[in-house]
Amino acid sequence: MKILMIDHWSDKNVYTLELCDKLSQHVELELLTVDDSLVKGTQLYNYNKVLLGYGNKKSPKLYFSYLKSLLIHFKNATSKKFQAVHVQSFRNRLVEIPLYILFKPLIKKLVLTVHNILPHEQKKLDKLLFKILYKISNELIVHNFNTKEQLIRTFNINSNKIHVIPHGIYSNQVQKVDIQNQTEIKEKRNLLFFGIIRQYKGLDVLLKALTLLPEYHKNNIKLKIVGKNYTGINYNEIVLNYGLESIVTIIDDYIPEEEVSEYFNWADAVILPYKNISGSGALLLSYTFNKIVIASDLPSFVEETENGKTGYLFKTEDYVDLSKKIIKFIESSTKETEYFLSNIKYLKENVYNWERSAELTFKVYSND
Repeated sequence: MKILMIDHWSDKNVYTLELCDKLSQHVELELLTVDDSLVKGTQLYNYNKVLLGYGNKKSPKLYFSYLKSLLIHFKNATSKKFQAVHVQSFRNRLVEIPLYILFKPLIKKLVLTVHNILPHEQKKLDKLLFKILYKISNELIVHNFNTKEQLIRTFNINSNKIHVIPHGIYSNQVQKVDIQNQTEIKEKRNLLFFGIIRQYKGLDVLLKALTLLPEYHKNNIKLKIVGKNYTGINYNEIVLNYGLESIVTIIDDYIPEEEVSEYFNWADAVILPYKNISGSGALLLSYTFNKIVIASDLPSFVEETENGKTGYLFKTEDYVDLSKKIIKFIESSTKETEYFLSNIKYLKENVYNWERSAELTFKVYSND
């Protein structure tokens, strides 16, 4: 069986590269990807770095290169040699989704991984375009049952073509995990907020929660906020106004893959105060490094922590409750830590592994 995988972001989307490595054991795979992709020479699957540019109309040269690459893209996608075309991402969805709709009659089977049912920063036509795309796709892959329910409820999608396939952990980081003293209770606790900063991720909720901590608890924690800020909000100023500068450090930058382990190995727990989400790569990255999580009780987090078996859940957007859960973590015992870590280990081995994800994805391709 020949499969074409398409990913416009695999310069940063390690998810696709991990999946392709394991999936190539089941199918003959070709990855169509961007010119600056992280993918390297491999005997496991073929790849073509032909997807160019961002479709930026302000740069005619760049936009022309982008459109030219799309022609190559759809020439490959409509080739009869592929039994299925599996789309992971879009570079410019307002251009590419209409093309998928147009060329769908020439594609044998269109498989779409739905990372979020709608973009976090929505544009006027998004809901209509995604509704049509979901309807014409032969199979849809989601990472949890909550996302499946959202698709059915929001777009009235036939449940039979929606397949729940868990996101694997980041095995490229496994060898960098510091397994020493992970159950040791330290005098000071290190908390980490990691990833691109957008308003839906609830950093404002986290900072408000810290202001409610008693002084003796403030003296026993450090928080690092690590990730490029795309909100336009000056969080450094908020930290100063809240009087948190002695415990909060903000690193407003994109973190190269080789430096990710430094921050997760430093942390004792990862905080995910998101206001809405379909699924989170940061949660799986936390599991990769065997880190306890403190997360909002969004349905996807409830599901992917097995109702708080890998850490603490607080009421979404409730900074008072988050403050209480941070205190609970600070005061937790070695026994509690061992309980959470044993559950993380179980999930990594039995649920969030790429071999299982690849097997389930292969079954999707094989559906008649």
